Amino acid sequence: MTGYASVQRAANPNQGSTIGLELRAVNSRFLDVAFKMPDEWRGFESSLRQLLGKSLQRGKVELRGFCRLDQGPRAPSAQQLAELAALQQHVQAALPQAAPLSVAQALSLTTSPSPWVPTEPALLELTQEALQQLQSARASEGARLTHVVQQHMAHLHALAAQAQAELPQALQAQRERLAQRMAEALTHAGPEGQSLGHERVLVEATAYAIKVDVAEELDRLQAHLQAMHEALQRPGPHGKRLDFLVQELHREANTLGAKAANMALSRLAMEMKITIEQIREQVQNIE
Repeated sequence: MTGYASVQRAANPNQGSTIGLELRAVNSRFLDVAFKMPDEWRGFESSLRQLLGKSLQRGKVELRGFCRLDQGPRAPSAQQLAELAALQQHVQAALPQAAPLSVAQALSLTTSPSPWVPTEPALLELTQEALQQLQSARASEGARLTHVVQQHMAHLHALAAQAQAELPQALQAQRERLAQRMAEALTHAGPEGQSLGHERVLVEATAYAIKVDVAEELDRLQAHLQAMHEALQRPGPHGKRLDFLVQELHREANTLGAKAANMALSRLAMEMKITIEQIREQVQNIE
């Protein structure tokens, strides 16, 4: 799920600097964490990754950290200026052609803040605060995605009910076709081929029983939908479980389409697969 969080706080009062941290998350089936922060903070990467991994299961997450100087340049001290003048004289003695320092260069050399490195507990505390904001944003999106998935599930329930209602008519049509085939087989067999006709009847009956028995597929499909509904009602992450259930839904819809005894069931099976694919697209974004 997508989300964004940003937190800042005073870092070094003596230098008037601020430490800031941002978390950005976009959809991904797996957890992928990337860091963009000062080199001086790299030693904390392992602890930060562990902290994020405890709360996030999915998503491409970017953590960006920075330390910003909030105040303008301050006047350098007399000692700093004296040291800088001595260094300039030393350089010009060796390199007479060297240009003297400008005011801007002198200020840059004497007032640039040194990199500020937070303590690990302070950085983890800041990350935890940003993580709470991110989770809140992702929870809001999760509620919206859950509503969309439930709408698709309701449509799938309706399609399964239509398929269930279509079964008696499909069975009757298949029985009529089977009876016609049986009559044709026995007619062409003649008195000498009654045993052959009987064997063909058995083969046709077996094929018929296998082809039209889709009640079991519909029952399993309804059971998977119920399991998805229960998972969506429970707190906590359940995206991977939903992924598995969607795969099972697709399996049952494929089997239903392969066994369909008439065009109506075939069309319903195709509509089911389209709806299941829509569910899959949303489920992959759920934590």
